[in-house]
Amino acid sequence: MKVSVKNLAQIHNAENIEIKDFNIFIGKNGTGKTYFAKLIYFLNNFSYKMLLAEKFLGKKIKESFENKADVIITIKEQEAFIQEFNNQIKNRYPEFISSKKEIFSKFTFSTSIDDLNGTTVKYDETIDSLKEYTSAIAIRFILNTFQIAETHYLPAARANYMITYKHLFESEFNNFREVLLNKKRKKKISILPEVENNFLRDIYQVNTKIHGELFSLGSKIEKTIFKSGKLSIRNPQHQDLPTYEYRLNDIKQNIDLVSASSAITELSPLIMYLRHKISHVSSEMLIIDEPELSLHPDAQAKLVEVMVEAVNKGLKIIMVTHSPYIIEALNNHLQRNKIKNYKMSKNIQDFEAISANQVSAYLFEDSTIKNILDDEMKLIDDKLLNSFNKLNDIYDEMRDIEWDNQGD
Repeated sequence: MKVSVKNLAQIHNAENIEIKDFNIFIGKNGTGKTYFAKLIYFLNNFSYKMLLAEKFLGKKIKESFENKADVIITIKEQEAFIQEFNNQIKNRYPEFISSKKEIFSKFTFSTSIDDLNGTTVKYDETIDSLKEYTSAIAIRFILNTFQIAETHYLPAARANYMITYKHLFESEFNNFREVLLNKKRKKKISILPEVENNFLRDIYQVNTKIHGELFSLGSKIEKTIFKSGKLSIRNPQHQDLPTYEYRLNDIKQNIDLVSASSAITELSPLIMYLRHKISHVSSEMLIIDEPELSLHPDAQAKLVEVMVEAVNKGLKIIMVTHSPYIIEALNNHLQRNKIKNYKMSKNIQDFEAISANQVSAYLFEDSTIKNILDDEMKLIDDKLLNSFNKLNDIYDEMRDIEWDNQGD
């Protein structure tokens, strides 16, 4: 998928931003990275597409059900659906992020999806209810058109949610109750923006009986970064919410996450998603805002390695970051792919490789979005990260002053 945007917060104009398997958004604060990442989230959210697909294809699906015939959807109908869906996202974007419409009055965007060629959804004789049949056909249409069925977003403030989710749930419940009791009052049902509300819901609706395809990668984060313990999620009893704790290996006891290190609290939701939420890896996307939070550079590199493994298993990933260490770590995996046909030590041989064809890297700067993946070198060009290089420039200038005056 390629996305072009105009007047999205600080982004005045950016064209043909291609979303691949592993995507890096980097730049200074206030350059529009999170706004753009949330737009990608909404564009790939299954529930939003599902509501429109059932309505958009309603007549065709009903005829298919009554005549026991396949549902044939043309390229023009796919394009019309995408345009209608984009219009809905554009109109609701300010509401989704809890902002004023006037701020986004000039915001526009367009998307393009390669290989649209129409689709035929086979009649399913095993379903005898029109309602269930409509849902089943809509799901298959979405998968055939977009390939991504579900997207998960880990917000930058995720650690706070992991510690306060029970209090937030109570506030959400009380707010919902007040809305029901005071129907005449215009008030939002949720007190949180859409992304954060969906993230909170995932925290308290986790089903620990589900072991996703990436369960082992959650364990790998615990072994290589935590080292001293692992995330413990106690199953909810009756109407209670789940309890997230940190289990210490040496004394076999749990402590509250609020008492654990900040790195553990930051990574706990990612481990939860890898273990229990991502169940159809080849059709899901994970967006992580500021993955580097509270992590030593070495831990950032290990996290990137786990994410490269996840991508190679089929997951699509977006990392929204300020960290040059994330860039350098990913470059190591790109370099590993470049030497895949050469002799190497076992240490390098075991290092996870990723192809440049799977990666996109964009610098948010100067009110636009710049591609910083060098097509010839097949590496991310870190020399384009001017804001980071300026730190070295200042040091070099002061060092030259010192050397020039050492003889005085």
